[in-house]
Amino acid sequence: MKITNTIKAIKIASLFPSRLLIFNCEKVIPDRKQEQLKELVYRINNLLEVAKDYEVTLAIEPEPGLIISNTNEALLLLEEINSPYLAVNLDIGHSYISDKSIVKAIKNLKNRIAHVHLEDIKDKIHKHLVPGEGEINFKEVFAAFQEINYKGYFVVDLFNINEDPLILADRSLKKLREISMS
Repeated sequence: MKITNTIKAIKIASLFPSRLLIFNCEKVIPDRKQEQLKELVYRINNLLEVAKDYEVTLAIEPEPGLIISNTNEALLLLEEINSPYLAVNLDIGHSYISDKSIVKAIKNLKNRIAHVHLEDIKDKIHKHLVPGEGEINFKEVFAAFQEINYKGYFVVDLFNINEDPLILADRSLKKLREISMS
């Protein structure tokens, strides 16, 4: 079922100028991780056949607790599969939780980053906060993106929000402007 839905999503993504589909994988089962990884590689290779036909890039999003939980695992996956249609959606908050250094993660991934999610994190707890309201040093993050010449999109990624989305969008934009001007 998930493969069928992902194939439909690839076809839909082909209709948009970005030609990008962000996806993630299943939760890791500790004693089955290697088996899950093999299954994931098999599924991604099958999906890449469709993605190639539709000229859509698939961007995997490393996330704490999933089979691909950090950028090192994402890099290993990219090396194993080695397709120009496979990239990474780098979620800055996830990287803050799972990687030793966001800046190093950005520099290691370089041109394999197709898209970026921005949110802040406090106390390494997986709760997406408005950028600038947690512990992430966004000045360093944006400097690293500039260093690798990243030209893609940055999207604020908040979830489980109880506030009005327009108020959060406005607050996020103001915080990001403050960060970029300081």
